[in-house]
Amino acid sequence: MAPWDRHSFFRVTGEEADKVLAGVWEAPAARGVPEELLRVLDTYVRLLLASGHSLHRSDLMQTLSRMHQQVLLPWEADEASASPVTP
Repeated sequence: MAPWDRHSFFRVTGEEADKVLAGVWEAPAARGVPEELLRVLDTYVRLLLASGHSLHRSDLMQTLSRMHQQVLLPWEADEASASPVTP
């Protein structure tokens, strides 16, 4: 069994989920991932932990598509703002 699917045998809710997820969003936040996206991801992960469902890319994409506005990730913003260098 893949380590990321172990929660499907052990439901994790409430304070247990808080402990499991403690600090997990600090690195993305430090990299500049928007707070709204982190909230959506946190909710999604908590639902997976509580329900015992496995992560499926299509479910995650559907969840992200429901966000109020499209989120531009920091590394995408860097690429979009980069202007071509001319000699």
